[in-house]
Amino acid sequence: MALLVSFAKRIVAFCYILLALGITFTSHFENGFFMNWFDNQAGEGYEYFIFWIGIAIALTITGGGKYSSDMSMKVNL
Repeated sequence: MALLVSFAKRIVAFCYILLALGITFTSHFENGFFMNWFDNQAGEGYEYFIFWIGIAIALTITGGGKYSSDMSMKVNL
């Protein structure tokens, strides 16, 4: 919900990075890289979480944007 209203977007995006890393290493790493498209492996892979981490890194670097609700927290890089 915080990402939708752009409040503290950098903090929430960084927490999503940590969450995705935790999910990947505790549940999906042993299943390999690829998703289970053809139901021939025990579970899902971690390719989606790499995508998720990439988006969260971009949001952590860029922030909420011009019209976000956390304009006072904006840091120029």
